[in-house]
Amino acid sequence: MRTGAVHVVKTDLAHPSGYSVGTVPLAVDGSFAFHDTPQVGGAITYAFTYDGGTSYLPVTASAKVQVSRATPSLSVTTDAKSYHSGATVKVTAHLGATYNSRLVTLYDQPAGKPRAQLKSGKVDAHGNLVAYYKVTRNTVLSAAFAGDYRYAPRTATTRATLTPTVRTAMQYPLATTRIGSTTYQVFYKSEVNMGFDLQVTPRQSGGCTTVYLEHYYSGAWHPAASQSCVPLYADGWYGYGRALKLFASNDHYRIRGHYTPPTKDAQTTGVWSQWTYLTIRPGSPS
Repeated sequence: MRTGAVHVVKTDLAHPSGYSVGTVPLAVDGSFAFHDTPQVGGAITYAFTYDGGTSYLPVTASAKVQVSRATPSLSVTTDAKSYHSGATVKVTAHLGATYNSRLVTLYDQPAGKPRAQLKSGKVDAHGNLVAYYKVTRNTVLSAAFAGDYRYAPRTATTRATLTPTVRTAMQYPLATTRIGSTTYQVFYKSEVNMGFDLQVTPRQSGGCTTVYLEHYYSGAWHPAASQSCVPLYADGWYGYGRALKLFASNDHYRIRGHYTPPTKDAQTTGVWSQWTYLTIRPGSPS
């Protein structure tokens, strides 16, 4: 017959240093039973120390269990989905019901850069934590709740995308004219060439632009020519040229460009420029 007792120490999220939860006597055959109703979720460790009684040396053993925790409601949103460079993003994290922690941490991770902490603190009475972020490239924004005694950790993410600024300019138009409600750039065939410039800001390595020219006839716009996706110049510009002799005199045309960002670590979204309308007249201006 064994004598002595087993002392039980419990370690959980609420008591990381452990605390005694009682002493359990041994049964005649040396076994013992211990019952506990955890009030805290997560990892729990029970350390059992047998004092040896009158015949044995003390010995210690332990057992670990995982107690499930509820999943909290957590979201992160922005006041818009797309921004221009330098714009300020309002980031709002919303945390639902929890037990004993209301702490949320917001992070930003711009394309091609490591994640950084944006703000950390307790949510307000409505469950919200608000921060402001100046966006310069596509950015993943995340909110993290580290968990508490009864609710598990959770992370939520959203994206703030950067729309580049596109500027366009026609080279060498000699006049403008109104046709209906649309302003047309006027060229004369004596000028030889028409030029269309497009600039994208911010410029990023690996991006390219495509130029589309359309011709209006039979009551609709039709593709007339295009310039395949080509890299921008070092200053972010691209210049497209076309001989004016290739245009039908006095017909209507329109031109625009599309910017495509690089496939890897894109700092911006793609973007279209506005249409620029033009007409080409024969000969020279009088």
